[in-house]
Order: sequence, then C-alpha cells, then structure tokens
Amino acid sequence: MAEPLLVDMAIHQFDLSRKLIGSEPVSVYCESYNPSWSWFDGNAAASAIFRFADSARFTFTGSWCAPGLETSWNSRWRASASGGTAVWDGDIPPVAELASGEALPAVVADDPEQIVGSLVEFVRAVRTGEPPQSEARSNLMSVVMVESAVRSAATGSRVQIADILEEARAEAISAETDDRILAVLRKG
Repeated sequence: MAEPLLVDMAIHQFDLSRKLIGSEPVSVYCESYNPSWSWFDGNAAASAIFRFADSARFTFTGSWCAPGLETSWNSRWRASASGGTAVWDGDIPPVAELASGEALPAVVADDPEQIVGSLVEFVRAVRTGEPPQSEARSNLMSVVMVESAVRSAATGSRVQIADILEEARAEAISAETDDRILAVLRKG
C-alpha cells in the first residue's frame, strides 16, 4: 500500500474532526513520507492541514512507525478557540481551561460504547427511523478527506475537496448502467 497511514488509519481522526468541529472540510494540504526506520513499504507518516467551511483548521500529524511512547488509537487531541483550550488523549476524559485560566470540568456522557454502543444505536435507529452515526451518507465526507489528503500528498499541492467529490460523481455516472441509479447520480 502506497499510503498505509492515510488510507488505513487516518479516516478515524478525519471523521472525528468533522464531529468535533461541526463543519465540513473544503481543502487540504498534505505531505506524507516513510521514515528510514519504518517497517512499511509505503508512507507510514503524514502531516495534513484541513481548512473547514467555518474557517476552522484541523492539523493532523500521524505516524504508524514511531518508536516508543505509543499513542492510543484514539489519538491525542488539542482544540483551541477564543474561549479556551481542551486536550484529550483518547482514553481519559478531556481536560479544558477557559482563556481566563479557570478549569472547565469535562461532562462525559455515560452512554454505552464499542459493540454494545453500536447495538444500542442500531436498535434506536430501527425504532425511531433516525439514521445512525455510521450511516454511509454521513461518512462520505470522511472518505473524501482521505482521498483528498492522498491526492495532495501525491501532487504536493493544496486540494479542493469539492473537486474530488465532483470527479468521483462524474466517474460514478460514467460507470453506472442502471437508469434508476443514474437518475439519482445526475440529480447531484
């Protein structure tokens, strides 16, 4: 795999960035590389800067071959805004501090997690008709973030996410043979 970190792992952090920021990405600049000590054939490390529609920035730095001081699969997060900063290591509740220096206690829901959480959400979706978080449509943009980061790393330039979406749509239209699906794809 040419881009194991970006293609196989980064989608989880990209997806979470969308949820935490509450906006959609519009562009990305990414550089990927493979350190000399890496056991991967492809690029096992990357840095990407995503710009979101609300002007927020998400900076991703990751490595699948860092020796020592292993990071949780959930990552290490630091979010800063005019009102303060929060940090989270992915395993324990976040810690936040207001710009004034006052600690802001974390409020963590006691919802079920992992398989039990997925089953609870599935049952809720079946009972209410509401889409679950893992609905394919809601995760499409996270997949596009991966493709955009890979494309940026390959070209060495900033990539507009709308261009990748439109290119994928045009490719899907040209490959589709079912008229019903074509009609939906052409609607946009």
